[in-house]
Amino acid sequence: MGLIERFFSEQMEQKEQETPIKRVFIELGAGHRPLPTEGDKTFSENDIYVGVDMDEERLKKGRSETQKGEKSSEKQNMYFVRGDATKLPLGSGISDEIFLRNILGDPGITQEIKDGFLNEAGRIAKDNGRLIIEETYTPRRLKEVRDILRQHGFIVERVEKISEKHSPFPDWDESFTYRVFAQKRPAKTKALFS
Repeated sequence: MGLIERFFSEQMEQKEQETPIKRVFIELGAGHRPLPTEGDKTFSENDIYVGVDMDEERLKKGRSETQKGEKSSEKQNMYFVRGDATKLPLGSGISDEIFLRNILGDPGITQEIKDGFLNEAGRIAKDNGRLIIEETYTPRRLKEVRDILRQHGFIVERVEKISEKHSPFPDWDESFTYRVFAQKRPAKTKALFS
């Protein structure tokens, strides 16, 4: 068990003793504009938020922006970790929700790296945990996203339209930006009868 994994394990055990944890929320690629600064996702004092990004400067800026807007009780449960989202320093099956923003449609990110993100999301998600994908820059066709998620053990629950396309990029696949909610399929169980 790595240092960061041990730290979070100890923090979660301590938090469970103090007050029960409602959910563990992990944002991959949190960067300088993590979800808590957006305002459309709320976190209670019993939630744990972990923002992961490879760029230390972007994480520092994101941490600073988050601390400006959140109540002090919520800040205690927010962690920012420098790490590779294709090899996360986190335990398996720990997260209730995982958030990815502008990853699947980004032409600058190879499919191999995108698969690494999704493999790790599948590993750290609890059974029936939720993966939320937001594509606002260069969204892929929704059918492709559904197929990719299925390959990585997720089932699409619903899609929310965020806005109409208003970008100068002529190569967008969809005419609107979207947020996809998918659920991790539980591990397969053995059949009762063969």
